[in-house]
Amino acid sequence: MVKNVIIITGKGMVSVFNECQKIKQTITKKGYNCDLVLYQTTSPHRTPSPRYSLAIWFTPLLPMYMPIQRLWLRRSICDKCVSYYVIEGIVHGIRPYLSWLKWQYIITPSKFVKRNLEEMGISVKEVIPHQLPDPMPINLTYGYNWRRKLPKNKRILLYVGTQIVRKGLPKLNEAIKILSKRRNDFVMVYHTDNVKNPYHTPIEKLDAPNTVVETDFGRIGLPEVYAKMYFSDFIVHPALTEGFGLPVLEALALGKPLVCVNAYGVNEIANPKNSFMVTEVKPSTLKFWNTVTFKIMDYSPEALADKIDEALSSTKEELEAKITAGLETTQKFKNTYQKFTKFLEK
Repeated sequence: MVKNVIIITGKGMVSVFNECQKIKQTITKKGYNCDLVLYQTTSPHRTPSPRYSLAIWFTPLLPMYMPIQRLWLRRSICDKCVSYYVIEGIVHGIRPYLSWLKWQYIITPSKFVKRNLEEMGISVKEVIPHQLPDPMPINLTYGYNWRRKLPKNKRILLYVGTQIVRKGLPKLNEAIKILSKRRNDFVMVYHTDNVKNPYHTPIEKLDAPNTVVETDFGRIGLPEVYAKMYFSDFIVHPALTEGFGLPVLEALALGKPLVCVNAYGVNEIANPKNSFMVTEVKPSTLKFWNTVTFKIMDYSPEALADKIDEALSSTKEELEAKITAGLETTQKFKNTYQKFTKFLEK
């Protein structure tokens, strides 16, 4: 009898949904049935199948999700439950749910997230890193047309991600102001969104010279995002902290020179050998509403400007050495989601 799997996630989390799709593809390739549902649009009583061998819950670890999980992760729905959590710091208000979390088989995408959960008193069974798509789909026509709209005589620096404050966009903006006083041979492109919430950097504050802001994050598919990355000259990721750091991994896999920060999560993928990494960092914290206290690595915009400057000034040989090291790093992030199928093979 073919076993059934259900993956539950939420609306609005584009990168999370993309990862759920990868897990689903991995499971179906093994010959199992797999349903992917959004909890906002599907009732636990109206799932495609009446019962599942395995349920995978995939959201950030936040108290707001706990009542919803109680509806979904019941013995009457599934035989086994795996929760794949990510969080970039310490969650407030999680204590009442610790007993509920104990019976779950909890997995995280990075050692950093694992440490955070364990600090909160939550037992983590294992770390399963996010998986690279193989091959990475690239819409070459889209990328070519996108690049044609930008100056031909300047190199393109690309940021990919949201505006949430832990991504470090204000520091990148200041770094570009500093760099623009030194040289004028580049354009900084932001592939981001336009969220008006507190603790998100308003796009109008990305006011440095040599800057282009594109607010189609989450509105175009991965082949188009990868096309932007592929047709850029450098990827710049200024994040202060990451639960994993997918754009970092994707940049290395696409063979693009990467400028980044020695931040939590990021440094489990990138290092000074495979990237231009800001290493002058200081551990700190950043409170996000009354929900999370992010653990961050703080740094100066000057240090980021220096690293971008170094990347732009590098020789072909120096860039190729970084790229080669990056491609070697990405090998361990292929087929990682096959580990989820072990729950079906017992």
